[in-house]
Amino acid sequence: MGLPHDVRYGTNRGIGWGTHLAKCASVMLTHDALSLDAPVFSFEERMLSTARRSVLLVEDDPDQRVRYQRLLCRWGYDVTSVATSFHAERAVREGAVDVVVSDVMLAGDSGFDLARGLRAACPDVPVVLMSAHAPAGAAREALGHGAFAFVPKTASAAALERAVYEALVRRALSTGVSPSSSDLAVQHLDADAEFVVALRLLWVAWQPVVHTRDALRSGYECFVRSNWPDLARPSALFRVAAERGEVRTFGRQIRREVAAALAQRPDIPQVFVNLHAEEILDDLLLTDAEPLAPYARRVVFELGSAASLDTHTVLAPRVRALRARGFRVAIDDVVSGCAAPDERWSVEHDVVKVNLTVARSLVRSDRLERYLRILCTMTHSYGAAVVVEGVESAEERAMALSAGADYLQGHLLGRPSLLPVPEPR
Repeated sequence: MGLPHDVRYGTNRGIGWGTHLAKCASVMLTHDALSLDAPVFSFEERMLSTARRSVLLVEDDPDQRVRYQRLLCRWGYDVTSVATSFHAERAVREGAVDVVVSDVMLAGDSGFDLARGLRAACPDVPVVLMSAHAPAGAAREALGHGAFAFVPKTASAAALERAVYEALVRRALSTGVSPSSSDLAVQHLDADAEFVVALRLLWVAWQPVVHTRDALRSGYECFVRSNWPDLARPSALFRVAAERGEVRTFGRQIRREVAAALAQRPDIPQVFVNLHAEEILDDLLLTDAEPLAPYARRVVFELGSAASLDTHTVLAPRVRALRARGFRVAIDDVVSGCAAPDERWSVEHDVVKVNLTVARSLVRSDRLERYLRILCTMTHSYGAAVVVEGVESAEERAMALSAGADYLQGHLLGRPSLLPVPEPR
């Protein structure tokens, strides 16, 4: 019996998962980004070829429902749509659903209620939540209620396509695994397959950088994350990338993610993007094929530890070339000791970043403000700006302002999260 208020859409049965996987792979990991060797690709293709592709859309706005039905069908899914959480839960209990895509604001129970209920009743069915309203913390709240992913409706269609695909990967990988086991069945993947899937589940967290003059948001620093549990943090991802010899291609993937966001968000004046020492040597950065090349004037590349590179013969010429292409350059963690500060001062730069957490471990607390003031004065004399990061309290903000910092960054001002929707003008 059909569900009340539903619309079912069939798809071309000739479109197999192999074709869909190849399409997604071309979007997420192009051949020059990361080689998908045969064993890894056949593993995923084998997993997904046995997966169903049924998507349940929950949307109470008729116009929005039609829009998202068409998108999901275009991507090759069998789509059933309902208008309420009640009918969604019934459809999932009937066992005909692989992924749920739901609006948060529904008549009656909300999408959050739906995600929470399905997590308890059917934990192997991932829920992707959408909302036209995405205030800071919305993604965290969605995940806290049991959602697999949160996609603002203001984001591009590609963002939703990717979230649904990743949810299907999770569904396929968890097939046959008991609820008490790892949700993503990490134990079934070898190291190479784990890294490839982690890269497919990669996303970028954005932390606000605030101007001290008017306390307005002047940009963001980008942090890489992955929804794959064992490789969720940047340090783990870069460690495995280094072991595979894939640091440069991993960096390209991150820069593609940032570029895609900048293409959709002309309102963002600048972003800070970290460059690993190995990435600095990537010749793609100096070509028009570089994903961030069209947005060079809005990009500040952060140079952290570059101890493996000779400052005068390698690092300095590469930085000059980057700046010649319109990018700006920041020296990160100038007091960390990871690389000699006096060496990096000799490299052309536009911004100096000092982390208060690191500075406190190296400078006596009663001398910290004086140190910051001297650093700001010296940096300004070179025509560069100072970002004080790691600002966690009102006292630290006041100290940075008194010292003459140009920008502030830290949990007091905003934690890394999904990119917020544009602020109203």
